[in-house]
Amino acid sequence: MKNIILDTDTKKIYSSNQADKLVYEFKCENSSEKRKKTKSGVSAILRNDISTYFFDYLQNFQIPTFFIKRLSGYELLVRNINFIPITVAVYNYATHDLGKKFDLKEGIPLQFPVFEFYYLNKGNQRVFINETHVFSLGLLTGDEFKIINRLASKVNAVVKSLCDRRNLILAKMELEFGRSQNQIVLSSEISPLTLFFWHLSDDGKILRDHFVYSGDNIVKSYKEIKDRLSLKS
Repeated sequence: MKNIILDTDTKKIYSSNQADKLVYEFKCENSSEKRKKTKSGVSAILRNDISTYFFDYLQNFQIPTFFIKRLSGYELLVRNINFIPITVAVYNYATHDLGKKFDLKEGIPLQFPVFEFYYLNKGNQRVFINETHVFSLGLLTGDEFKIINRLASKVNAVVKSLCDRRNLILAKMELEFGRSQNQIVLSSEISPLTLFFWHLSDDGKILRDHFVYSGDNIVKSYKEIKDRLSLKS
């Protein structure tokens, strides 16, 4: 019997027939897909397409992740890791939430990427934390905190550079990490659920609402992102 490790609205993680490996299942987000009660939907498969593309791409830059291989249209085989209950949000632009907090005009580029850290408590609430919280709560060692910062910075630089060549603005990304055999690895999907894209038009205008992730627009937006990422260069 499969042992469910995590089950949310967008993903399910459960045991495999190998103790050191888990299965990561993408769930559909489109309401019409959910009503059909199918095992997976187009949105789930597209998220897997995009995540697999990014995991393969990051391997070229020696960035450690929990990704092993793709199992099916909507499943990945990943390393069995000890998940760290911290989300790292990396901002390259003033998004709506960042602009509201710091009185910044939405859409402006930041002079330097901004890192924010959030702790997922037992009530599944995300709580803003800083470095002192991390150490006081015993969430990470000093070395682990430095490694996560370095990895998040490198992932951001690599993915942002790729997006720049696709006329995609990477406004923000959210990353999660885990421990695997004394190594810190990236342990979150890399899809439009964790990457916040804007469109850069041919005349240089930033269109923040180009991609719409609601209703039937989810599949359309995911397909466009997938097609643009798959371009060579």
